[in-house]
Amino acid sequence: MKEQRACDTGLLQNLEDAGCSNATIEQVLACCGEREYDRRLQILCRYRCQLLEQVHEEQKKLDCLDYLIYTIKKQKKEKEHDL
Repeated sequence: MKEQRACDTGLLQNLEDAGCSNATIEQVLACCGEREYDRRLQILCRYRCQLLEQVHEEQKKLDCLDYLIYTIKKQKKEKEHDL
């Protein structure tokens, strides 16, 4: 029981800080006392992959915005040059 409490204390905060859902947190904590290291790793790696996919999706959006900003600045510069 002491091991479970020690595991829960720091781990819970870390999982929350990482943005894990309540379901993911419950799954990880359920494995904590049972020493199911492989299962915990599996859950966390799966969540990490989901986060990384979200990062890639957001990066694509940033790339689109950067291109749009570049294009507008280029058009503005060309128009000013023509005057």
